[in-house]
Amino acid sequence: MPQGIAISIEEKAAVNAKFEELISQMQPNMSLEDDISVHAAFDLALEAHKNQRRKSGEPYIFHPIAVATI
Repeated sequence: MPQGIAISIEEKAAVNAKFEELISQMQPNMSLEDDISVHAAFDLALEAHKNQRRKSGEPYIFHPIAVATI
């Protein structure tokens, strides 16, 4: 996995927007406990992948969010 710089403020806003889209899709079927767990998992993944980039140059974290959406 290519290493890169930490995500920029603009990229962080885009990542948060994608995550919020995912949450809004999941919300009707989530309990409060589920919501807490999903947010904790996102925070962990964001920290774990903060310096990773895809071949396209975008932050790697977009991939786990896309997979979760599927």
